[in-house]
Amino acid sequence: MIFIGLGSNVGERMNNLTKGLGLMLQYDIAINKVSSLYETPAWGNTQQNDFLNAVIEISFPGTGLELLSILQEIEKSLGRTREVKWGPRTLDLDILSFRNEITHSEILQIPHPLLQERAFVLLPWREIAPEYIVPCIGKSTHNLMQQLPIADIERIQVFQSGTGWPQSISNE
Repeated sequence: MIFIGLGSNVGERMNNLTKGLGLMLQYDIAINKVSSLYETPAWGNTQQNDFLNAVIEISFPGTGLELLSILQEIEKSLGRTREVKWGPRTLDLDILSFRNEITHSEILQIPHPLLQERAFVLLPWREIAPEYIVPCIGKSTHNLMQQLPIADIERIQVFQSGTGWPQSISNE
């Protein structure tokens, strides 16, 4: 199983996320499950607009590095720039987990670092895969979610349920 975290806090946030999903279809990426959309305060660099976040489960025949390259190309095509760490972005696509592989290189870390501290990742991930055991950490997304401070969880609101988004995925 491969899980991708999605986020957007610039422009038409939901449209950015839907377009990103559509662009994935052009690259032999199959979207198997899509979480609800959650509106979350910015994390790290908090002086910016709220994010819309989701997690998807995908299938992809290539390697983690190949997937990273594709995701970065999709982000760039939708206006993503990397000027400020944890800064505003039209689209953020993070590989959370890739076939239970563990990768620690300068350009790719799987599982995604700090995911166990991020309610905006764990809440939608738990929705679509509550029993998934995160490699290296050895705990399920459900258990990791239970370890977060309640205050972090309470700041996240359902924006649109999984049944209401995406209405349609296209690559336009």
